[in-house]
Amino acid sequence: WEAAEARDALTRHLYQHVFDFLVARLNAHLDPPAKGGEEARSLMLLDIYGFEDVGSNSLEQLLINYANELLQRLFNAHVFEREAALYKAEGIDAAAVSYTSNDAVLALLSAAPCGLLPLLEEQGLLGERGSSDNFALEVFRHHGQSRHVGKPKRLSAKEDGERVFVVRHFAGGISYDSRRFVEKNVEALHGDLHSLLPRLAGYARVVLDTTMPAPATPRWFRARSNSNAASATTAKIRGSFGISSTFRSQANALLETLQSGTPHFVRCLKPNGAQAAADFDSALVLAQLRSLGVLETVRIRREGFPVRTDFAEVWADCALLAPHAAPLPPRERAEAVLERLPAAMWRLGHTKAFLRDGALELLRAEAASLRTGRATAIQAMIRRKRAGSQRAARAEARR
Repeated sequence: WEAAEARDALTRHLYQHVFDFLVARLNAHLDPPAKGGEEARSLMLLDIYGFEDVGSNSLEQLLINYANELLQRLFNAHVFEREAALYKAEGIDAAAVSYTSNDAVLALLSAAPCGLLPLLEEQGLLGERGSSDNFALEVFRHHGQSRHVGKPKRLSAKEDGERVFVVRHFAGGISYDSRRFVEKNVEALHGDLHSLLPRLAGYARVVLDTTMPAPATPRWFRARSNSNAASATTAKIRGSFGISSTFRSQANALLETLQSGTPHFVRCLKPNGAQAAADFDSALVLAQLRSLGVLETVRIRREGFPVRTDFAEVWADCALLAPHAAPLPPRERAEAVLERLPAAMWRLGHTKAFLRDGALELLRAEAASLRTGRATAIQAMIRRKRAGSQRAARAEARR
């Protein structure tokens, strides 16, 4: 068992360095040179799978879902909070822009000192006193009464009710089996494997020289003495915050990078779980729409005023509806036009008009109808005059 653990830890360690090496090389080639002292612009693409629930979820899924919560928070800020800020700036009641926030879930996962990840890191710092079982106990001790943490209603044959906890993410409840959480988080390499790394040759040597130019015994490695070699080998512990701490730092750095630009979101949906053609699973698609925040966006758009237009545009399209307002300032002219609609369909901000879906089309249709009616009246008048002239001409001819 220990040999398999050591092998897997070394594999993951080398994989991380290969990944870092490839990213560094790609960035070096793709980074355009600055021209004239001006920093080059860049277009960044982030492709992420989404909230992950594989049935038997462990630390890997918890970290992935933590990253998803951060990205959902970015989406909320970009779509919902900016919407509310715009309403407030325009002097419009923002009661319609109420949305489901995931701030409480993020605090549950990462807020010190009792967030799930800080509690996990604390167990790693406790040395031999720390364990995955103790981590599960701490989770329920601190968060047992939280509405975002619970116990699963059903357990598989391999799961222990004392070790499994449910986190109610933005996407819904996901259960995690805490077995080996602490061991996975520490991810320490044996001392002999660390001494082996500098002796690697070939491509591995190139990678390590680039990503780890000065290999040294990490601070979390505890040298084994002859007296306690067996016990120290069994417990690959501890003395650092571990993988989750590094992951949190990297995820927050990614979030800062995304916030520094102008984000655009593309929501992708899987029509079915079998990757089959012409198969549409309604329940699966609905669950994705809900977990991605799409339904929340639609709700806000329907309950709020999704159409925003300048006062001048309202007047230009529909001036026929309020000709008496022509001498007034732009805002008052737009208000005179909009008063033809039910009061619930529009609001007037400081700089623009806020309308429900279809409101502007109703005004344009009414203006078009009025224009058509006037055109018809003019045509009828011309026809009458023409017919009268023709009758007079015929009468004159008969004389």
